[in-house]
Amino acid sequence: MNIEFTYLNGKSNLFNNENFEETVKNILGKTCSDAQIFLLNNFPVLISTESHLDLLLIINILDKKGNYFVTHRKEKKNIYLKNLIVPISFQNQYDSESIEVNEDNKDELLISGNPINYGIDSNNIKFGLLDYLSRKCGLEKKELFIHPLVFVKNETELITTNIIVSKEFTFKSIVEYVKINELEILCSYKKWKSEHGFMNLIEDVKSINKQASKDSELGFLTKKKIDRIGKLLSNTKQIYEELNNNLIIIKGKAGTGKTTELLSLMLKKVSEGQNSLFLTYNKLLIYDIARTVRGYVNKRINANERIGEHPVITLHSFFYKLSKTIGVLHVLSDTRKEEIKSKLGERTDLIISFFNDQGIKLLANDYKTNKTILGKSNSLDIATKEVGIDLINYIKQNSSKKWTSKEEFKLKFIEYKTKIIDNLPNDDIFLIDYYGVLENTLLAISDPDKFHEKYNVGDRFELLDVVLNLSGKKGNEDEIEAKHISAKTYRHTINRRTGGLRRKRTLFVDESQDCDRRERDILMHIFGKENIVVSSGGKEQLIRHVELCNWEVFNSKKIITKTYTTRSKSFRIKENVLHFCNYIADYYKVDLNLEPIKTEDKGQLIIDIRSNENVGKLFESFIQNGEINECTPYESLLILIDARSKEIIKNKNGNGSPDDEPVVGAINEYDNIEERVTYRKNEWKHVKNLSSVCSIWDGTVDDNRKKSVPYPTETRLIHYESCRGLEAWTVACFNLDVFFDQKREEPDAEKFLVDLFSTEEERRNKFAATWILMALTRAIDTQYIKLNDVDHEFSKVILDYAIKNDNVKILKEASR
Repeated sequence: MNIEFTYLNGKSNLFNNENFEETVKNILGKTCSDAQIFLLNNFPVLISTESHLDLLLIINILDKKGNYFVTHRKEKKNIYLKNLIVPISFQNQYDSESIEVNEDNKDELLISGNPINYGIDSNNIKFGLLDYLSRKCGLEKKELFIHPLVFVKNETELITTNIIVSKEFTFKSIVEYVKINELEILCSYKKWKSEHGFMNLIEDVKSINKQASKDSELGFLTKKKIDRIGKLLSNTKQIYEELNNNLIIIKGKAGTGKTTELLSLMLKKVSEGQNSLFLTYNKLLIYDIARTVRGYVNKRINANERIGEHPVITLHSFFYKLSKTIGVLHVLSDTRKEEIKSKLGERTDLIISFFNDQGIKLLANDYKTNKTILGKSNSLDIATKEVGIDLINYIKQNSSKKWTSKEEFKLKFIEYKTKIIDNLPNDDIFLIDYYGVLENTLLAISDPDKFHEKYNVGDRFELLDVVLNLSGKKGNEDEIEAKHISAKTYRHTINRRTGGLRRKRTLFVDESQDCDRRERDILMHIFGKENIVVSSGGKEQLIRHVELCNWEVFNSKKIITKTYTTRSKSFRIKENVLHFCNYIADYYKVDLNLEPIKTEDKGQLIIDIRSNENVGKLFESFIQNGEINECTPYESLLILIDARSKEIIKNKNGNGSPDDEPVVGAINEYDNIEERVTYRKNEWKHVKNLSSVCSIWDGTVDDNRKKSVPYPTETRLIHYESCRGLEAWTVACFNLDVFFDQKREEPDAEKFLVDLFSTEEERRNKFAATWILMALTRAIDTQYIKLNDVDHEFSKVILDYAIKNDNVKILKEASR
């Protein structure tokens, strides 16, 4: 046997394959005659939404006498290469820039002076591939040792942790990488080490390739989306001329193609070899977006075109990494809490004065009337109105108490509120005080000198040394000696870090109407307003906030933008399903008014009012229906349940009653203190039933931030709150009437659109209906709705529609 090379999915155009082979033979061939080299080009499976895997390199040396390769010595011991699994990401866009290693962080390169951290990319690839090979390909996880690599093409020759910088990718580079990192384990999979394993390796690789081909198959819905993007790209469009000249806003209603338009612009940049970044709120949506992008990019790579970076991540993930990398998370503490308490006192005084001016006695009047008067006020801002609603609710909850004066209940209210945040742990500050973190992150990048002074950054050397890599900076010896951070040093650090994030990218932001003004301003500061494209659904699609984010303003000044509006016709929802959505919207005065997609088959609406439904058999038919229409199981069915559903079983610890969820404190976008319930993750009672019908990707039990990527062969089970932007041939909504009630009773419902002249009842109903419509507009062909109580007010609205429309199928109890 010789050194054999096997190429799968063709040869890569990202490096010289012949030169790589030659260097393998010249270096490895000196002591090794029997070896297998597999190169899986353009690994087709999406294993990470943030990082791309271009090549999976597998090297295996037959373990027999006289056949070996020594890579290096460590502590007088030879390190032998047995086999290696090396997933590689190629970065070929920095070939003409200056590059050096950041000596304080080996995962970081300084490219034209800007720090770019490739440690995140290599970790994403490593753990994504580790999960895939073990979960989907049958390899034993505990036996796997994967060595991820980022190759950066450049005239400079550098090798560091998980990074090779060189003008050419060769086997010599890999050997030098192994030496520098002093790797002691050069056996990625023990089962390939034996002679028997060596002979079976080719079958294992074939299985991996076969499974990857299966898991990368594009279903009807994804193909259709990619075709639409292709058609948009092939047309000469005026909108392309505005890219990187002005901020672009794409407006439209739900399901009218805003995200597709956004993706077409993103892929325009990617196909030109330019870098992009796509941000959205929904963790689950990034899988759909990334899979669509991957499907499109796979075609372009095969056409030998240069491709730009195209990560897809959540906004929260982006802002967390940003606030951490510039030290903001490390310095926020008690100073911030005092700011919040001060604002609470000021706003409480304004509310009391407002009702005094109205001649209303807060302790004696009708609570609903007071809230209505408060909501209609033009003299109070939304932040103060929120405190007013909380104050009225506090008085109502303590109506049995005999207050001696207004000053007494004011002090008790403030005491009650401040107790919520007094014991908040500082290490959870990002989640607890997200908007405070945003405010201070914005201050740090827009006016670092002011941030430096406000938080006494100069005297926090020990706290910030590691995160900002202060100790190893050249020319900074005096500050290191004095353990002091000058304003200049901090300013330069901020500029470099934000420059690294910019990375010559065009930014694309989905559902931008729901952004906070601070999120908007941070993004404009970093990327430049002309390098941003956003999609906006308008006020009716607000979920996160009560105010529409205005993207035509930056630094309190009007900016030049170019706005494009999609048509009002839905690109995905069939007539019978959309007619029902419009009915619900009209009933609750939500501006939807969408036109359905025109097809011969108008789709179906199924209302289930049975007490003991057999979901296994029913859902099997849903998946089969999707498969008949060339959908994957992932596309065929999406199951939505409520996080607080009574239809759960206890978790493994025996805990999890939905009635005793823990309450935690938080600070909202107006710096107001809130109480929030954190819902325990519990298993849905139908999961075991459904497991015999389909492979379930359960997003309701585990932390989705740590959840592996769902594959086309899996059916998604998620909470209602996670469905935004998703779609499926069939969508099953369980206990929709219960979900309506729960949303209606949330504190946010009472404050929803509080600036409009509407009663509390109207605000609550509209808030709940907005969430309901978000769920109902996910279906393409079939909408299944399970109702818990037919006598419920919302159930009656649905059943009234069903009775009046012959095209609705009602599942009832079998008559005896």
